[in-house]
Amino acid sequence: VDCDANGQLDSCDLAAGAVDCDLDGQLDSCQISVDRSVDCDLSGTLDSCEIAGGVAVDCNANGTLDSCEISTDPTVDCDLSGTLDSCDIAGGLVADCNSNSTPDNCEIGLDPTLDCDASGALDSCEISSGTVDDCNANGTPDSCDIASGTSADTDANGEPDECAVQDWIRGDVNVDGSLDISDAVASLEYLFGSGTVLCQGAVDVNDDDSLNVADAVFLLGYMFSGGPAPAAPFPGCGVDPAGTVLSCDSSPLCP
Repeated sequence: VDCDANGQLDSCDLAAGAVDCDLDGQLDSCQISVDRSVDCDLSGTLDSCEIAGGVAVDCNANGTLDSCEISTDPTVDCDLSGTLDSCDIAGGLVADCNSNSTPDNCEIGLDPTLDCDASGALDSCEISSGTVDDCNANGTPDSCDIASGTSADTDANGEPDECAVQDWIRGDVNVDGSLDISDAVASLEYLFGSGTVLCQGAVDVNDDDSLNVADAVFLLGYMFSGGPAPAAPFPGCGVDPAGTVLSCDSSPLCP
């Protein structure tokens, strides 16, 4: 009845104007002296009343002043904005594209390599959203691979050379744009002589992913004996729809 030991009933203190902001019949000063945690910022006012009155912020509505949460654990406000990271994220004030509860700008600040192109967004999120290309699927934007020298880009088209797919025409062994006896001759010279080819895929006329005399036989059969036509890419430029283990370094007539 006299919690502050001033020789006067608490009820009289309250009637005379002592503070009881939460109207629970207890002097706030006594509540604070008994439990310091109810006034975490040492303002002399119950935290609950500061929150209710809009004097202090409790953005996550957990009953604790944000300022106290931050002072106790600064990592909950990694960008030093004065607002809990969780609230910045929930309010859309900062990005958390990977949903790990840490603002992207803080992750980048701690490890700039996570944003190799200095776009302000995590590379991993840009790649997953398709904002940037990662054709070799190494987790690094193609532009960064090229800039760092990890990947070559000899034609300066912004695509790492290892990802470039050269179009070609199956059977056009000498890459002159037509199928004739000279292609069969070029194939045999490559297989058994000192001839060279720009595109191994073009030599694989029977589409078995191997290069041998059967390819020249297949080509001659198509041209002179009514045999089946070569498989795609044929008769125009393209790539093997089923893929191939054979290389094609160049096919000048194809883009």
